[in-house]
Order: sequence, then C-alpha cells, then structure tokens
Amino acid sequence: MSDIGESLNKLGLKVPELVLAILAIIFGVLIIVYPFLIAWFIGLFLIIMGVLLLIRYLERELKSGGSS
Repeated sequence: MSDIGESLNKLGLKVPELVLAILAIIFGVLIIVYPFLIAWFIGLFLIIMGVLLLIRYLERELKSGGSS
C-alpha cells in the first residue's frame, strides 16, 4: 500500500494512508457485493500502475541523460 502512496506522491498527489485504507475497504466491499466489478478494478489498477511505472522510468532516463 505504501508503494501506491509513494508513487502518487512522486506525481505531486498527496493521499493520506487513511484515505487509501478507506478506499481499499470500499472497493473490497464492492467486489464482494458485485463480483463482476473485479475485472474493471483490476484493469484500472494495471493501467494506473503501468502509467506510474512508465513515468518513473522516463524520469530516470531524463536524469541520466538518456544513455543506456
């Protein structure tokens, strides 16, 4: 969970851990009540994490001068 908070912080978004915990509980309950939503949540999670990882990679490449 802290990885998500750290990733959001790197983007300039400061989300308290309490808010992330409450969101996780809400999404967990929604998945239990509406199991078909799990595909949407997993898809959104993967897209968001992919974007965050791509941004982190590009930041590192720009800092290092683009040399591999």
